[in-house]
Amino acid sequence: MELGWAHIFVTAASMLFVSGITVGVLRFQAKELTRRLESMEDQMKQITQILVNQATQAVRLDTMDQRLNAQGARLDEAAKTFNESIKSMARMVEGVVSRVNNFIDDQAKKFTLRVREDGS
Repeated sequence: MELGWAHIFVTAASMLFVSGITVGVLRFQAKELTRRLESMEDQMKQITQILVNQATQAVRLDTMDQRLNAQGARLDEAAKTFNESIKSMARMVEGVVSRVNNFIDDQAKKFTLRVREDGS
């Protein structure tokens, strides 16, 4: 019977030994998985920060685009006003030039008539 107890004892001891090794391996694997998960969490935080930065930059660019579009519209309006002013000034100058030409023509005709009258 002693052999039975020894056998049970050896079996139990080997089971404890194997179980201890298994538990040790499992603990090591758990630590390794924890380390990997922490590393993945750090990477996810970095990716999240990059995405937040990109979203913030996209909002800034969108705002800048809206401002530039508004400024472009104001510039277009100013250019239209300027063109209308230039056209108005051109019409005024054209009128003045036309009156000056008419005046010169009238004076030339009067001068020509005087020269003819004086010459005859």
